[in-house]
Amino acid sequence: MSFFQGKQKRSVAETAITVSAHTKLSVSKRVDVDTQIVEYEEDTDSGMIAIVSRANTEDYSHRNKKGLVMVFPRDIKSGTYPAKDPQFENIYYFETATIPGYTKSIQYNAVNGSVIIDVVENTAKSLIYKITLDIKVVDDKTNEELNIVGKKDFRAFFEPL
Repeated sequence: MSFFQGKQKRSVAETAITVSAHTKLSVSKRVDVDTQIVEYEEDTDSGMIAIVSRANTEDYSHRNKKGLVMVFPRDIKSGTYPAKDPQFENIYYFETATIPGYTKSIQYNAVNGSVIIDVVENTAKSLIYKITLDIKVVDDKTNEELNIVGKKDFRAFFEPL
């Protein structure tokens, strides 16, 4: 899945990327999310990045996937931001729901709360963020609300080929 449809991404042929992260979230009405599974995508034209943490990807039934998507500028400054700050192109929590032969993704969009970004390092060779979340997310179709409190330690390292 590409978060930057029709846009340029960092070319894999140009740069090798090593990504690691640890995400721990307490989600109301759900069990805690604790994962090191992460996806990173960058749009070099806009400077936007997508950091996607996923849990339960190894679940053979494909019924329990969940995660957090954050899309924001790579050059974001350290600070405390409202969850709906215009710098965040997107922040949402997702889950999958299934019945045999059908899988549905449920998206809960951030509606309020705060996001603390600590930019530890942002260079051509590395990108390190420590992120703290205290947000409310809502499923626009059902109006179900969830509160999410947690932390993400994200690290990406770039090596020209």
